[in-house]
Amino acid sequence: MAISGLVVSVALLILNKAGVSNADVETIVNSLGTRLALVLSSVLLGLVLVAGVMIERQLSRAINNEEIDQAKVHAQTLLASLRTFMLNGQGTLARDWLNSMHGAPGIVDVEVLRRDGGEAFTDLTTVGKVNNFLGDPVFEREPSPAHHMPILITGPFEQALNGEVALDLRFPEEITVFQPIEVETECLACHGYDAGSMRGVLRLSLSREQGAIRIAAMRHNLWAIAALLVLIIAVTMLLVLRIYVLSPVNRLKDAIIRVGAGERHVELPLQWRDELGQVAAVFNDMQEDLVANET
Repeated sequence: MAISGLVVSVALLILNKAGVSNADVETIVNSLGTRLALVLSSVLLGLVLVAGVMIERQLSRAINNEEIDQAKVHAQTLLASLRTFMLNGQGTLARDWLNSMHGAPGIVDVEVLRRDGGEAFTDLTTVGKVNNFLGDPVFEREPSPAHHMPILITGPFEQALNGEVALDLRFPEEITVFQPIEVETECLACHGYDAGSMRGVLRLSLSREQGAIRIAAMRHNLWAIAALLVLIIAVTMLLVLRIYVLSPVNRLKDAIIRVGAGERHVELPLQWRDELGQVAAVFNDMQEDLVANET
């Protein structure tokens, strides 16, 4: 009923703005066709609102899931590129490549983290361990400043250290993927001193701005289509009511007025065999009986 009242209020406002007099507005509002159209439109509007909200939620969830899947694939692709550098002993190039990724479109942050949460490729700790394992100073490079302080060992980071791809979705504007970096046979040539099954974790944070834009565009299109459908169906229902209900009722009303004014040869057309057609047939029979009795 609240929706129906809202529809009526909006309709009255539109009619007044269009310059329709209050008397004409009252006539329109009291019309059976107008009331039926408003009631049906209100019910339809309520159903469309409920369906629209449900569809919007499903589509938003689908877009969010698609973003998460793409983020995981992105992290795996970056890890594959990183492995290429590391298997060729190019730690400096790996560091430079990670730095260049910070300015890439859609990437908020990307780092390789050691198992203790510290940022890799910054100090010379790993270089020293590798050289000691190899017995020669094979690798040399300069230390570089870290982008972040060592992170706290949180749930997603622990999941990644256990070999699971983990997600951090605490911030609505970004997706963070924790991609585990597993030890492979090729890694043992330089990192054979470490008996662990994990080298570290690739942490990748991606912006969700494009996803938010897609959801906003989807929402706008969805409600625009819903409003258009409500309008089309409401107009169609009004036309159907006018043709199949209101016109027969108006003909019956006019016929009764004519009979009351003294006419005796008034007959209603029998177009349909529905309830209104039966009413017209009964009216015609009553007219015939009335004429017969008067003669």
